Amino acid sequence: AYVQLGWRNQYCGIFYCEKGGVTYYFIDNEYYFARTQLYGEYDDAERFAYFSKAVLEILPDLDWKPDVIHCNDWQTALVPVYYNLMFAGRPDYANIKTVFTIHNIAFQGVLEYVFGIDDAHFRSGFMEMDGDVNLMKAAILASGAVTTVSPSYAEEIQTPYYGHGLDSILRNNSYKLHGILN
Repeated sequence: AYVQLGWRNQYCGIFYCEKGGVTYYFIDNEYYFARTQLYGEYDDAERFAYFSKAVLEILPDLDWKPDVIHCNDWQTALVPVYYNLMFAGRPDYANIKTVFTIHNIAFQGVLEYVFGIDDAHFRSGFMEMDGDVNLMKAAILASGAVTTVSPSYAEEIQTPYYGHGLDSILRNNSYKLHGILN
C-alpha cells in the first residue's frame, strides 16, 4: 500500500504478530522509522502525520474493521482529524469512533505544516492556535471522546495553569472529557 502525504507518496507495509489471542499490527516504512531515536528528528511532524494517515489507509487491507480507534497524545493526534476530513464518508470506514487520550498536555504537537490537509482547515482555526498548527487542539475537537490518565488530571487541565493554553478548548468540550485512572 501507499500513503499520500502532501507531495509524497510513501510505501506502507503491514506486519502483524499474534500473541495470547491478540493480533498486533505494525506499520512499516524505513524512510520514516529506521531511526536511532523516536523524537527530535528534523521531520517529526511529517513522520507522525504519515503514521496517523497510514493507520487509516491500511484498514481496508485488514480482515476486520475497528469499532474504536484509540489515539494517544500529539503523535497520533491526526488520526481523528484525518478520519473526520478524509475517511468517515467512505463505506469501509462508516461508524468508526475515535478516542483521544492526553497523557501530558504540555507536549501538544505545535509543528510545521506538512499534513496534506486543505488550507481552509488551518484558516478556520480548527488546527491553528496562536499562529501555529496545534495537533492536540485539532484532536480534541475532532475526537468523539477525550480521555486523560485520571479524573483529577481531567479537571486540572481545564484550568489556565495546567491547561497550557488548551484549557478553554477543554472546558468547551468538557462533555466529552473523561478521566480514567491508569
